[in-house]
Amino acid sequence: MAPTRRAFLAYAASFAVATRSISSARADDTAEVIFRNGPIYPMAKAGGAKIEALAIGGGRILAAGNASDVTAVAGASTRIVDLNGR
Repeated sequence: MAPTRRAFLAYAASFAVATRSISSARADDTAEVIFRNGPIYPMAKAGGAKIEALAIGGGRILAAGNASDVTAVAGASTRIVDLNGR
């Protein structure tokens, strides 16, 4: 069974929570891609609240949480992926 985008986002968000990398980007880090406008659920706790956006860069999660915090790590070449509520 091929992984879905939802499964990827759930895994990525749970990894961020587990490693405490949420919103902990260094000043020189710029996101390569930001996922937003869709259900992203951190899987560290059962029944955890969903987050608004997720930023990935340099092979790791740079930020996860509300859209304004995650957008702060965007650069000129950052690709924004609108999940269209899915």
